[in-house]
Amino acid sequence: MEQADNGQERPASAQKTGRTRAEFIRWCKQRAVEALEYGTPRSGINSIMSDLRKGDLPAEEVEMLSMLCLMESLQAGTKESVRRFIEGFNE
Repeated sequence: MEQADNGQERPASAQKTGRTRAEFIRWCKQRAVEALEYGTPRSGINSIMSDLRKGDLPAEEVEMLSMLCLMESLQAGTKESVRRFIEGFNE
């Protein structure tokens, strides 16, 4: 097994992105926060929803996270509330 940056072994399921789950979620969150900073609250939500589908997460987890994002986007208020939502994703 390949080693991740933090010394953890990358599981076989990390073949698509070459990242551990934690690394992948951090990447998604970082990109979503950047989209949020330069766009609207919905930009941040759309970014994380799109990126979650690019990884190796189980389909059920992606669907659950996408539903949470969709619910958040329906009530997206301020950039700060969406930032807290995005940063709240567990790595």
